[in-house]
Amino acid sequence: MGALALALALALAACGGDEVAALPDASVAMSDSGVMEDASVTSEAIAWASCTLQDAPGVTAECARVRVPLDWSAPEGEHIELFVERVVAAEPSGRAMWVLMGGPGQSGQDFEGLAAAIAARDPGLDIYFPDHRGTGDSTRLVCTNEEAPFSPGGAHIVPEEWPACRDAMLARWGAERLAHFSTTSAAHDVQHLIDLEHDEGDQVVVLGISYGTYLANRYLQIAPDQADGVVLDSMCAPDDCFLSEQDLWEDEAGRAILARCTEHEACRAHLGDDPVAALATLHERVAAGHCPMLGDPAVDVELLRTALGQMMFGYGTRQLVPALIHRMARCDDADRTVIQHLYQLFFGPIFASGASFQPGTMGAPPIGGGGGGGPRKYSFPLAVNIVAGEMWEPSDPSREELQSRWEGTLMCRGVSRSIGWEIDGWPRYSDALAGQYGETSIPVFGMNADLDTATPARYARAWGDRLEGAHQRYVEIPNAAHSVIAQGVLTDDHTTTCGRELLLQFVRDPEAELDTSCLAQTLPLRFHGSDPFVEAHFGTTNLWGDP
Repeated sequence: MGALALALALALAACGGDEVAALPDASVAMSDSGVMEDASVTSEAIAWASCTLQDAPGVTAECARVRVPLDWSAPEGEHIELFVERVVAAEPSGRAMWVLMGGPGQSGQDFEGLAAAIAARDPGLDIYFPDHRGTGDSTRLVCTNEEAPFSPGGAHIVPEEWPACRDAMLARWGAERLAHFSTTSAAHDVQHLIDLEHDEGDQVVVLGISYGTYLANRYLQIAPDQADGVVLDSMCAPDDCFLSEQDLWEDEAGRAILARCTEHEACRAHLGDDPVAALATLHERVAAGHCPMLGDPAVDVELLRTALGQMMFGYGTRQLVPALIHRMARCDDADRTVIQHLYQLFFGPIFASGASFQPGTMGAPPIGGGGGGGPRKYSFPLAVNIVAGEMWEPSDPSREELQSRWEGTLMCRGVSRSIGWEIDGWPRYSDALAGQYGETSIPVFGMNADLDTATPARYARAWGDRLEGAHQRYVEIPNAAHSVIAQGVLTDDHTTTCGRELLLQFVRDPEAELDTSCLAQTLPLRFHGSDPFVEAHFGTTNLWGDP
């Protein structure tokens, strides 16, 4: 799970070098398991220290470590550590935004680049991005041997490594303690951090992205009135966000995006009046040995399906999909060079080495949301833990059913199929708050892309229908992609997105009326790209490969 589909994720973030080492000590001893020894939960202000953000070294940032109970119902028991970064407001105004990242399993440090961009536009805003318990530089669930650089899959945990990883997690933590690495526990962490950091007069907004919206909903269940507002970007509905369906969601949205090819003259000229049928035909041809890349037709089909699924995930790359289909269907020498360049970019060493590996081992991370992270930040075991405990269909589809679903898709990253072999034997906790919506009277703003491959718009709309209170609303952003504050630029300003502009409005005043005029200015799908963008992905500026 992870490595192959992470090629287009946001850059791996880290709090830099010596500054991290200089962070204040948590004043409690750590056990060999990474859990702090018995200590009462801190009620003191967070002790911040200057640090450098890997993705934004020029901004003023601080980092801190805070101890919290492993089990919030037993605050005097074992404690773990939370790691938090913040970008400090250049013009302090008492306004703050706490960011809950996606995955599940993603580190908050993946928000560093966006934090810098938002801080440049709103210098009065303090921006906080904690590492979810179990991830990043918080007490992390990590399979040290199986994620080592020279293990069989490197940072990517291949199927033959997973049983050892799972067993190591169970031996180290046990099922009962793993159950505390849950969404509800993380929501209590957020509540506690905000309590420690802010005075009554501060204005606090919580932003959830992808799985972060699922966590933000849980936060509203336990602390419905603590914040001054909540923003939900790419909405993972608490009663419908089952990762066992992710492959189907991605394929459904991908087909809808590809169908728009017929609205563009050049695209229709190359793929015809039914581009989805053209892709289905290509799958059949590749399975029969057409345009071999690694010599095994089953692997070549998997490469194609996974690459297309990853490309449909991003606003920019999805516009290159028809050209890739056309080039693979033709598959002359120039086309093969383009495909090899793209696969090298996406799949890295596995493709470059021409390694022999079994079909079905590529995998993918769970829900994206700005990326999955990397070997030292993202947590594969945490993702599986939360998916198994909370984000799985009640019907409990078998691995065979998930495999069959995947084989029926034309473009997806294989998230559900991958998790199918990972949750086997993993303990499943139960949470009384799962599947329910938080009720709150504070301002809530939800937004989703119309063709989101990871959080389908139909589920977001159903959640949006529940936002009926004062200063609560839902907006659907056309032509964008997953994580609308990051994807889908404006026609008159390619440095920002409609989602980001709406977010900036909300955090300035959660009770103000939103100006949604940017919805009419979102850049449409064009099925072409700038020369530098095409060259970066295809190795040439000639998109279609025409003379």
